[in-house]
Amino acid sequence: MLLVWLALVLCMGFIVASNTGTEHSGSLFAFLFPSPQEPAPLPPPATVQEAPKTVLAPVITPPAAEPPRPPAEEWLALSKGKKAGTGTLGSPEITVLGNGNVEVRFACHGTPGSYQEFYPANVRALSIDLMGAWGKGIRADKFTGKGVLQRVQIANHRQWLRVSGVAREPAGKLRARVEYSPTHKILRIVFSKQQ
Repeated sequence: MLLVWLALVLCMGFIVASNTGTEHSGSLFAFLFPSPQEPAPLPPPATVQEAPKTVLAPVITPPAAEPPRPPAEEWLALSKGKKAGTGTLGSPEITVLGNGNVEVRFACHGTPGSYQEFYPANVRALSIDLMGAWGKGIRADKFTGKGVLQRVQIANHRQWLRVSGVAREPAGKLRARVEYSPTHKILRIVFSKQQ
């Protein structure tokens, strides 16, 4: 059995030796266990040419877009004076706003004029007179459950419409903004506390 193994190993050795090509001459033993040799010198490196530099075009940033303009003021403040408005006013709508201010609105079928304001001496209130003959029958007397006003009174006169707001708190003065919206054709008075 040992002889068969030895014969097989020799046959394999001859097959490997005949099929393995090498630059070195010598025996199978020299092929399998080569002696250390100095490595062959490498050829000099090829000179690397630099790639041509590409010149980038300057980056042109587009001009900044104009910021959007704020929409035109919805409410135009009316001026104080005696200029009479023309047309008719609708029924008043009284609303207590979220911040406690009280708004009185009228549909305005015509052109608003100016207004006058005064503080009555006998009660802590502010009265606004909308100048103009706005028609008869515009009246209101409403108590508000909350907000800066305790009561709103509206009465028409021959040459103006008076809107009075009675303050809820005894201390502090009231103030009012009188404005008109030409888009919605609404005239409003907003009562608030004077800061």
